[in-house]
Amino acid sequence: MNGRSFKMLMDTLRRARRIDGMMPQLPPDLTNGRTRVLDTLYELGGYAKEDASRRRAVRVSDIADDMGATRPGVTRMVCDLERDGYLHKSASPTDGREVLVELTEHGLATHRVWYEEVYEYTALLLGEAGVTEHDIEVTVRTVKRLLEVVGEADLTRWQNERLGRKAAACGSAEE
Repeated sequence: MNGRSFKMLMDTLRRARRIDGMMPQLPPDLTNGRTRVLDTLYELGGYAKEDASRRRAVRVSDIADDMGATRPGVTRMVCDLERDGYLHKSASPTDGREVLVELTEHGLATHRVWYEEVYEYTALLLGEAGVTEHDIEVTVRTVKRLLEVVGEADLTRWQNERLGRKAAACGSAEE
């Protein structure tokens, strides 16, 4: 890969952030962050399974870890979602410090509309436009790898050192 290809990828990712704004408007008490909490709880809690007996309460810390978000931020969203009837909080029976959450029927119904129905319809549109499962898999794999590589690299330190060397070289040339 060369710098030009990477720039094209970054430009496309920046433009792709607009997709959220093109999706149907959320109910007034939901934000993108809160819907991500609902979706993460849905996935981690086994709500996608047909057998309701396989559903389980999920620790707030597990939701935060899965989302790559801070625990205090997720805790605030969980409190808001509980207040608005989307989920129910309870203390862990084994560790009173842990908070467990479960979707309510309202939360489950909301997830069905905002994730299952909207995403299924959008997937249908993409399929009709010629986007394949393979295209999606490659895109997801590429973005995940980009996040890993850039996350492991200390680009700020690299930039500061590089600029420091260039500034020092410029300063010594003036003497």
